[in-house]
Amino acid sequence: MSHLSPEQWMNISSPLLDDGGFDRCHIFNVDFGSMEDPVRPAEDTAKIDCGRWEYDESLLQDTAIKRFDLVCDQQHIPRIVQFTFFAGNFFGVLASGLIADKFGRKTCYMIFLTLWIVFGLTGSFATTIYGWLISRYA
Repeated sequence: MSHLSPEQWMNISSPLLDDGGFDRCHIFNVDFGSMEDPVRPAEDTAKIDCGRWEYDESLLQDTAIKRFDLVCDQQHIPRIVQFTFFAGNFFGVLASGLIADKFGRKTCYMIFLTLWIVFGLTGSFATTIYGWLISRYA
């Protein structure tokens, strides 16, 4: 099957959706490896969840979507992380005003710069989605 392009593989293995596009979360439950010349099964063939994904790396090599497989049943998580990021910014701005009033702008700036660097690095080395989520909030 390695001689097939990703488009050909998707055309053979992926069920069609109602809008005519390919279902990117399921494949037909067929042993394609035993076929010499693979043929697209009928649409009523049993389907199973995809076990792994291949990502287009032509533009970006390493993304959070790829690192944590945030596809199909987890495709809502990037929106949660984005919301968490902006909520953290909101509370950080409120806290920075109070800290600047009490300790001065320079101290406040240095505290938040240090936190930004620490949590930025922590997020880049996060191995779980929850670690990444916490680093994005802070």
